[in-house]
Amino acid sequence: MPVFKNIKSFLTFSKSERLGIALLLIIISVLAFCPYLYNLYFLKTRPEIILDKNLLSEISKIESPVKANHHYDEKIIKDSVYNLKPFFFNPNNISDNDWLKLGLKAYQIKIIKNYTQKGGIFKTKKDVLKIYSIKSEWFSMIKPFILLPDTIIKENPIIEKKLFKRLETALDINVIDSSVLEKLPGIGPYLAGKIIKYRNKLGGFYNKNQILEINGMRNDLFVKFENKIDVLSPIRYININSCKVEELENHPYLKKKLGNILFQYIKQRGKIYNANELSNIPIMKDSTLIKLKPYLRF
Repeated sequence: MPVFKNIKSFLTFSKSERLGIALLLIIISVLAFCPYLYNLYFLKTRPEIILDKNLLSEISKIESPVKANHHYDEKIIKDSVYNLKPFFFNPNNISDNDWLKLGLKAYQIKIIKNYTQKGGIFKTKKDVLKIYSIKSEWFSMIKPFILLPDTIIKENPIIEKKLFKRLETALDINVIDSSVLEKLPGIGPYLAGKIIKYRNKLGGFYNKNQILEINGMRNDLFVKFENKIDVLSPIRYININSCKVEELENHPYLKKKLGNILFQYIKQRGKIYNANELSNIPIMKDSTLIKLKPYLRF
């Protein structure tokens, strides 16, 4: 019948049409498997993304440090003090988690917190040993890393009075301008300008002895005016987790190369919780990190 013939002709494909349909099915199948093939062969082998490819060789040397944890880490609590890897710290401003990394137990940390919250201050290294439950064996291991003096020398009343008078009239090295600096013994316009420039790059001095780091500043010259200056104003901090690469590259303690590597390292980690994590960077010297710490905030 004509109707069935029309239907049969509609459902029948020519040889070229059949080839076209077969080719289309092959293309659809390949496209369907593309995501699987991409995950299988590309994602597993592609290198880690680095913002600056020129630093790839140096960044790859950085060992993956232990992930920072804001909460108590059971493994750290169970570790023996003999397996510690101490770091430099000030017991007056150390976090609970850092105390744990130093080998203390939760109850010991609570005792320390109660002491500091009531106004207690650690003035010397031995003050830490005075805390109840702190063992002398543990203290002997940690003592070299405590950023406090061994003892405090008490001056006699006459010397203390002279010292107080000197501090009253001392110039704040973080705020005075070049015209005031030029009035100091041995400081002319050239050195005054260099001091101001270096101070601005640092973000301020946290210790007046940092002036000796300036090229051309001799020790015999510095001693002539060191008693006339002091650090009375706060420094400018760098928020390590949100700063721009230029802030790190322009800092005198880092400069361009180390500043750039530090920036890439922060990007890789996602977040840095304390300065001791930066010691994992191979080219970060301990002496550099110690000088840099006061400028960092996390």
